[in-house]
Amino acid sequence: MLKKTLVGLALAAPLFAFAAPTTFSNVPLGGAKTFDFEQIQISGGNSAVTLTDANMNGVLDAGDTFVETGLVAGVGFTDSLGNVLIDTGLNSSGGYQLFAVFNPLGGQVIAGGAIAPGIFSYVVGFAGTSGFDLYYDTDLSAGLQGSNIIGRGSNGRGTCSVNSISQSGDCVLTFDFDAAAVSAAGVFTQMGVDIGTLDASVRVDMNVDAINPSFFSPTYSVVGGTQNRSLNHNGSASFTVPEPSSLALLGLAGLAGMARRRKAA
Repeated sequence: MLKKTLVGLALAAPLFAFAAPTTFSNVPLGGAKTFDFEQIQISGGNSAVTLTDANMNGVLDAGDTFVETGLVAGVGFTDSLGNVLIDTGLNSSGGYQLFAVFNPLGGQVIAGGAIAPGIFSYVVGFAGTSGFDLYYDTDLSAGLQGSNIIGRGSNGRGTCSVNSISQSGDCVLTFDFDAAAVSAAGVFTQMGVDIGTLDASVRVDMNVDAINPSFFSPTYSVVGGTQNRSLNHNGSASFTVPEPSSLALLGLAGLAGMARRRKAA
């Protein structure tokens, strides 16, 4: 009876402190590197943004549509302290590059306008249709050269905000990761299990930088028209697995261990 009680308590106990690191391996891709990481650092890229006067009033305001295409570069993996992990060594020329290509990021202006005379702020919300493909590129020349997809983010949601004071902004977005299982098995795992099968999500925290040729205009040149801008991003991305999945895995491992001990006894 005591053993059954202890098993019940172990399976029912919340795992609020339980957080397995994500493991990246390029072995399934022909390399020889496997390591745990906390974040993927994001830098640069050159995205194209189109805002459309969807509500046909000539003013940039709630209801207008937002579409961003382009890519961001993953410049490396870091640990929980932000230390860069040594991830080179796939090939003789010194490593690889990571690129996330938007396909695209689609959203809608949900708030915005003048917050003071001549000062403007806008918030764009995303839901459902936004996503990205994550590429692993062994051609180290500038830009994405290869077509080796190692993950897919889908069902994007979250917000981006920008303001004319700083000519910049920030985004917090989350995506379901690799639910379509486009990556080779064993590239991204937690506790040896592909994170796509664990209902993993990826949280992306990134800045909005270098809005060109100027900040978004509060009005369109014609009613029903568009505004086109380019911008860069930098920031980080990290993976999370829902608590029930972690609990289930730990519970199964615990039961397997107890079964082995019982047979041995």
